[in-house]
Amino acid sequence: MSVEEIPSVARDAVLKKSSLPKEKQFVKGYDFNDGIDYNAIFESYKTSGFQATNLGLAIEEINKMLLCRDQSLRSEDHDDMESDPFIRRKSNCTIFLGYTSNMASSGIRDTIRFLVQ
Repeated sequence: MSVEEIPSVARDAVLKKSSLPKEKQFVKGYDFNDGIDYNAIFESYKTSGFQATNLGLAIEEINKMLLCRDQSLRSEDHDDMESDPFIRRKSNCTIFLGYTSNMASSGIRDTIRFLVQ
């Protein structure tokens, strides 16, 4: 459906013209390729869409996962039938990185990029 085919009442409500304020701030996260500068990282939170509470909770969960992963596998948890070393369980915890689309469009995308690298 093209913009011209959208009913005018919907188009006028959703596609309102607006201008950016003079004091606008662009969303940008910290570039970890520049090295680690903790002051700069914390400063970048102002333009990252940063939510301190949620980040703190996420850090707690990651720390729990890392503690679990560091514990040796019990003998009953070993899968002797799985011959493929890529698939065979190697630790007590497999960590997946998941995030919502709104994080990819915020300054947190730079942190996600670093974690993936």
